[in-house]
Amino acid sequence: MHPSLVFLANQSVPKHVRERLLRELREAGFRPKPLVADPIQRCHALLEFLRRAEKDGPALFLCLDDAEAILARIVAGHVHGAVLAVIHGNEVNRFGPREENAEAPLAILAPSTPESVVRWLSKIVLPTEASVAAEADAWKTEPTEARRGRARSKFSEEDAEWLERLANDFRPRLREEVRKPAGIVKQPSLDFSHELRQIISRARNLAHERQHASVTPLHYLAAIAEFRECAGNELLRAMDIALEALVDRVLASLPPGDVQPVATFAPSEEATELVAHSKRIARSRSRRSLTTVDFLEGMAQQSDSLAATILAEFGVTADKIAVRLAELSLREEMLPNEPEPDKAAASPPPVEIDVEQVKALQEKLASKQRGLAAATEKHETNPEPVILKSKPPSEPPAKEGTPLRAECVSSDKMDWNENDAKTPLVLKCDPQNPPLDVIEEAADSLLEGKLVAFPTETVYGLGVDATNVAALERLYEVKGRERTRAIALLIHSIAQLRYVVKEIPEGVPALMEKFWPGPLTIVFRRHPNVFASLAPDDSIGIRMPDHYVALAILSMVGRPIATTSANLSGQPAARVAEEIVAQLGTNVHVIVDAGRSGDQPASTVLSVVEKPYRILRHGPISRQQLEEVANVPILD
Repeated sequence: MHPSLVFLANQSVPKHVRERLLRELREAGFRPKPLVADPIQRCHALLEFLRRAEKDGPALFLCLDDAEAILARIVAGHVHGAVLAVIHGNEVNRFGPREENAEAPLAILAPSTPESVVRWLSKIVLPTEASVAAEADAWKTEPTEARRGRARSKFSEEDAEWLERLANDFRPRLREEVRKPAGIVKQPSLDFSHELRQIISRARNLAHERQHASVTPLHYLAAIAEFRECAGNELLRAMDIALEALVDRVLASLPPGDVQPVATFAPSEEATELVAHSKRIARSRSRRSLTTVDFLEGMAQQSDSLAATILAEFGVTADKIAVRLAELSLREEMLPNEPEPDKAAASPPPVEIDVEQVKALQEKLASKQRGLAAATEKHETNPEPVILKSKPPSEPPAKEGTPLRAECVSSDKMDWNENDAKTPLVLKCDPQNPPLDVIEEAADSLLEGKLVAFPTETVYGLGVDATNVAALERLYEVKGRERTRAIALLIHSIAQLRYVVKEIPEGVPALMEKFWPGPLTIVFRRHPNVFASLAPDDSIGIRMPDHYVALAILSMVGRPIATTSANLSGQPAARVAEEIVAQLGTNVHVIVDAGRSGDQPASTVLSVVEKPYRILRHGPISRQQLEEVANVPILD
């Protein structure tokens, strides 16, 4: 449909005025093509609309504008058609009320009412829907020369000079106002402070005691008010808050427990928002880590939160917190792996692995690599296929009947680059009799900080060297796992516990003797300053898997492996190698494919951090079995 009129309205003009004029135009038979625009904020979009509108050859640009007539002047400077400015209001700044011939590039009409505008347009015989059809018929019968002459007489040289002057006045300024979009600045990652990790652990314990399905800001607030060894508690004490009364008020506000107890305590939606908001606060204050003070300030700023309401009852508001922070010098909460300044020189770094065992492993790997090189030089016939590298999709499939030969890939050829679109290295083996080459390749990859998937008696696990902090960060990233959720360790020998746990409580040796290797994860109290990146508190989960391939890899590595299920967080656990590739793709470096993993459910998780012991997750081993062996009471 050929529009005979383009209707543009300044966004500052009231909506009812714009709609009334548009309705009158349509009722009078015109066909307006409307646009409401802010000539300053959305000038770029306005110019793009004018460029497209001119392609249809409108007879007139009608601008409903304010007293400054900025929209009309911009339109007049960028179109070749006639422009009529209808001024809303009784004053026209820098323009006097006047009516000019419609063929002038810009005409001002004031005062304006919808009826007067329509009468004015009718007076200059602007085409209506009926007149457009009649003009089209007349155009077909009109001589060509007459048509050209009429087209040339539409604009005079004086009009063209005025149009050029307007363009020079407006276009340079418009170019200055158009700014390039700001680039996205990547925010630095913030780790949880050691004290905040303990607060999170205490909040989870409180949720467990109250049988709540998730952790909320109220749980965090109660934990901060009770834990005196954190900066958030120190801030509340500095504000003369009755902490015992605050804790009682928070506990009384907690909802009743769920009917069914739960084993995991994920943050609620409100708690997740609190974490995100607290991170923004920490960055604005140039903190090195997320602290309990940031959590407390974030709670006070969540106006629709019950935690903020309770804090306000005790006189704690965001403004008062900001004032006190400017006056006080609170304790500095430390990063999880950072020793305290006064103990840095006195405390040697903790021993996490058996150094002699690692040296023996490295010598064994070097010896095996020399043996492989010697075998290659002798051109051994029919070498045993041990390492299979998955083929890229573009490679044509092998013809039927062609014998499958393995491609033996040394570890120095598999340096991982995140920008390389490589497929995972798949190591196929017999689950009961895996070739030594497969085990060594997987162990070598783990020692190099790569992600390796391998089978267990439950599901396929995705593991990294637990002593490699960068590899642990990569594991969290690939899984899409929150840093507040702990990751367990796999070990191959009870002797390794002496480097990891603080103590082995009563009854636990009998449990390890009976159920290890097997589907039982035991949560111990962690040795200070060891593996702090694996859990938000001072606890750590440890298991010895009952699968020959997993135990062989662990024995070859000689140190604990941080392991989680080989799938994206929230997705079904993988039990075959193909499911790992489907979910994680090229994010996994090596997959030890020993066929389908065990069919057992996820392991039973038992916490022995404090008495009475608690089952955090039910699995193949029941509470009754655990109690009979440990000879101590265990709670569900």
